[in-house]
Amino acid sequence: MAISGNVQVTVNLTETGVTGALETPSSSLSKQYPWNIVSGTGTSQSDMKYAATRTIAASGNEDLDLAGILIGILGGSALTFVKLRLALFKAADANPANLTIINKATNFAPLFNSASSGIILEPGALFMYESRLSGKAIVAATADLLNVAAGAGGSHSYDVIFVGTSA
Repeated sequence: MAISGNVQVTVNLTETGVTGALETPSSSLSKQYPWNIVSGTGTSQSDMKYAATRTIAASGNEDLDLAGILIGILGGSALTFVKLRLALFKAADANPANLTIINKATNFAPLFNSASSGIILEPGALFMYESRLSGKAIVAATADLLNVAAGAGGSHSYDVIFVGTSA
């Protein structure tokens, strides 16, 4: 499998101060953080991706297994990530409550610092991890699970994108 493309985070902000007698002070910030992906398994390369919109029932949860369960869009085969270079989670704006993304207590993918650590995404929130140089090591059956849990009040949807390598 081969992939190519780019991931880019862009921040454009203008701050305007209090209007003065003759001038209104302002300051602009424009930053881009691009990553041009070349297919492969070496530094700054990736050869695998998984992307989906997923839905979880109220108060439910699901495990995302990065080594052998998620199915790629082409070829229908299960994906086995060896290095995770990008993880992006975007909670739907209309979710009735928060989503929680955590490392499993055992066999956790090392996206966060320790077992059972993670992040809470309120409706509409986005979380992205990128490490194009080394990435996070994924090991089948011992370090490959992330858990996504929904709050109460109805079903919760989210977009997820994983980019990584097969070796």
